[in-house]
Amino acid sequence: MSEPGTSSPIAGPAIRNSIPDCIEMSPCGNFAMFHHSTRVPFIAWFHTTAWYKDQPHSQVPLFTSYPKASLLWETFDEIAHKDSGQCKLLCRKCQKVIEHPRTRNQGGTSGMQSHLQSSQCQKSAPHSGQQSQISLQMSIQSGNVSPFFKNIPIR
Repeated sequence: MSEPGTSSPIAGPAIRNSIPDCIEMSPCGNFAMFHHSTRVPFIAWFHTTAWYKDQPHSQVPLFTSYPKASLLWETFDEIAHKDSGQCKLLCRKCQKVIEHPRTRNQGGTSGMQSHLQSSQCQKSAPHSGQQSQISLQMSIQSGNVSPFFKNIPIR
C-alpha cells in the first residue's frame, strides 16, 4: 500500500499535456484543431506531446500559416489527438478522421482525394459549391476534363 501523497504503481495520476483554452477541440472532443489564429499556442502544446517527440521530423506536419497548394486542404482540418498528439485530418464534410498525409512516407493528397470520392463521404453531406470546385480541380489534375475547362481559373 502506498503512503498518503504518493501514487500507487497501478493507479497513478493521469499524465496529460494541458491544451490551452484558446485551442478549439473537435466536435467529438478527442482532438485539438489547428487554426492559423492559434498557431503559436497549438505548436507549443504539440511539441510537448509524446507522439511529436517519437516521430522522425520528416513525418511530422508543419502546421504552417501559408496556403496549401491543393484545394483538397480546404475540405479538411488538421488535428492532433488530445492525449497522444498523433496527427490526423478531420473531413469537414462527413466528420471522419483520416490519416494525415505527412505522417506517411509519400506525403501526397491521394488519401484525401480517395476519402472525398468514397461513398461514405459522398452520402454524408449535400454536394456544395466548394466540393464542386475541388472535384473540378481533381479532374483537371488527372486529365479527365475537356480542354475548354483547363483554361478557366479555379480561384
